[in-house]
Amino acid sequence: MAPSLAVLAIVEVFCETLLYGVYCVLFAMCLHILVFNRKGELKLPLVLVSLALFTCITIHEVIDAGRLIWVFSNFSTMAEVDTWYSAGLTHVWNILNNSAYVVETVVSDLFLLYRCYIVWGKKKRVIALPALVFLVGMGAGIALPISLSHFKGSNLVNPSFVQKQENIDTTYFSSTFALNAMCTSLIAYRILKNQGESHPFRTGSESTRLSKVAVVVIESGAIYLVSLALLLSTYVRKSTVNYVFLDIVVPTIGIVFSLIIVRIGLNISYEATSNGPTLPTLRFADTTTGVSVQTRSMFPTTDDSGSSEAPNHHTIEPQSSSGTLRDVEKQGVVHGYDLEMAGV
Repeated sequence: MAPSLAVLAIVEVFCETLLYGVYCVLFAMCLHILVFNRKGELKLPLVLVSLALFTCITIHEVIDAGRLIWVFSNFSTMAEVDTWYSAGLTHVWNILNNSAYVVETVVSDLFLLYRCYIVWGKKKRVIALPALVFLVGMGAGIALPISLSHFKGSNLVNPSFVQKQENIDTTYFSSTFALNAMCTSLIAYRILKNQGESHPFRTGSESTRLSKVAVVVIESGAIYLVSLALLLSTYVRKSTVNYVFLDIVVPTIGIVFSLIIVRIGLNISYEATSNGPTLPTLRFADTTTGVSVQTRSMFPTTDDSGSSEAPNHHTIEPQSSSGTLRDVEKQGVVHGYDLEMAGV
């Protein structure tokens, strides 16, 4: 037996509020990292996306919690609450709630598409299919609240109209799931592939950092994909439990976005402060094999005046057919700046 709408409403708000609290903590940490980072640079695009997501998630939470409080304050029985939630599907607050979710998803998916575009060296052909899926999803997202606003009166029992609404919802959820799966896979693959290509030219810490970035992207993306899969599967099976997963997905989007920035940002800050001063590096290369060899000086150099200072970084790049570090970079190796601009 399916749980009543009144019970589901309580579970929805409880789960959403719990995750909203987690998201608020991560949002504050994310904003602090973006504004007060160690380079002193304000990453305005990321800040704007963070604020947009926070606004949409907060609107959704306030409407859900406020609606629950109002319903239980004005109705004395669970049956009356069930009736109100059934009839309130087309209420203006429900439409506004769905609109906030659509805007949040569009902003999140668009930024994920941009992140993939940057990491892949701005190659348009790579994101052609994800971009098409995004446009399909955005179209379905726009149609969702518009169609829902006409879902009343005789349309509530009109099979063709109900089927049309279900098709829009399924298309929207499916396109969002497909886009996130494709972009997350492309980003992780690109980072790992570039790590292998540039391995002879990178220090151990640089390679380790790229591996950690890939792990963070995969793990964070998996959290969102699992929640979307649960939402889509329950909706297709026409289970009322999909209302719970829908309210879980809303704060999860913000959690995943902030979690990537926080985990990578805090790890970089820790490495920057814990590793101490970097020893001067000499990089040599075998001109026949193109293998780069590094040595580190144990002591600073001393100039004629007797003052000590760290020597400059000297590099001799391979000149063989295998290519120099600059050649590898031209082939599309992910730079740290590109990763930061992409929020990775």
